[in-house]
Amino acid sequence: MRGRSYGSRIFPDNAFTVADARQLTGRRINFRAGIDYPNIGGVVQPSCTTADYSICDAFAQLNKLDGFDLQPRVLVPFTGAIDLGSVNASNFFISTDKGGFFSGLRQLTFDPATNTLAGISDAFLSERNAYRIHVTNGIVDTAGRHVNACGGTCVVRFTTRTATGSLVRIRQSMDLPLSNSANAYVLAGFPDASTSTASRKVTFTQNGVNDVFLAASVEPSLADPLNGIVRTDQVKVDPTAPGALQSSAVPNLIPPGTAGYYAFGSFLSPRYQFASASGQQDNPYGVGDGFTDGEIPPVPTTQTPVPFGADRLGVIVVTPDPAFFPPPWPAAIYGPGFTRSDYDLFVTADYNASLGIITLATDPSGHGFGPLSTTTVTANGT
Repeated sequence: MRGRSYGSRIFPDNAFTVADARQLTGRRINFRAGIDYPNIGGVVQPSCTTADYSICDAFAQLNKLDGFDLQPRVLVPFTGAIDLGSVNASNFFISTDKGGFFSGLRQLTFDPATNTLAGISDAFLSERNAYRIHVTNGIVDTAGRHVNACGGTCVVRFTTRTATGSLVRIRQSMDLPLSNSANAYVLAGFPDASTSTASRKVTFTQNGVNDVFLAASVEPSLADPLNGIVRTDQVKVDPTAPGALQSSAVPNLIPPGTAGYYAFGSFLSPRYQFASASGQQDNPYGVGDGFTDGEIPPVPTTQTPVPFGADRLGVIVVTPDPAFFPPPWPAAIYGPGFTRSDYDLFVTADYNASLGIITLATDPSGHGFGPLSTTTVTANGT
């Protein structure tokens, strides 16, 4: 349980960190190449190759963090097989730094190939805090014998990472005075950002057309025919390729009379995600600028991330009926999950509208298809 490398000692553990004054925790993760990784076929190799460099990239990115996960997956290596049924919250748990019980572990598994017990914490831990993992000799092996847990109980200390530091600093940089050169909108290159906030506003006028529709004038739909809201997605890079543009009905389950307006617009947003000119850059850490398309490069948690530029993002809005709920309205921001899109708000936003809440939805990065994607709305039959 107390080996010298990842996989041979309890994890997480501050033994896998080094001091770093640039971090709010004062620590930084420090997995060691050739000692902790890359593990290929059960054997740690001296370095990565062109065939597996993504493993080294993953560990290099982990080494930017200032602590461990807020719901950690705890690993405990043993020298032999254990009886998984003997593991419970009295012999395998997480405590506060002072020793008080904080959380048991669930989703327990035992890997017979590596003799490793694993489980995730029942509760979320607080960020930027120290905790302790306890493993006791209450666990027994497959013969019913108590394990030798450091003579009775193994205890390791670990520190959780700062989860909100960068987000708080980004928010603060957006609120800086317009004249401040560190203002996020100025750094992102928003038009006239140092003198005006006008370029931050959402616009619902595109190509000279106001894209706002009375909800009652748009037919509900679940599937084809295409007589309500239609999405046309660019699914291939070459828009002239066969099948590059695919159209389908947007599932709109909002009953007539339960919402006020549907609006389709866009806004400029600072972009912290790296995007190369080619859109195909994949630089290993330490090679070139070390950036890969699509990543948000981590920075030390005492620092403020700097935007790479600005992107125009689409937004869909469903408002309450102003006859029943005069504006201004409280707002809910709808974030679709993996594999989903902003169109999903048409399935649920009517409930918010019935309570006088306006709902806005944007697509996460990578969910909006190509730049030639469009939305077509048929209102009052036209």
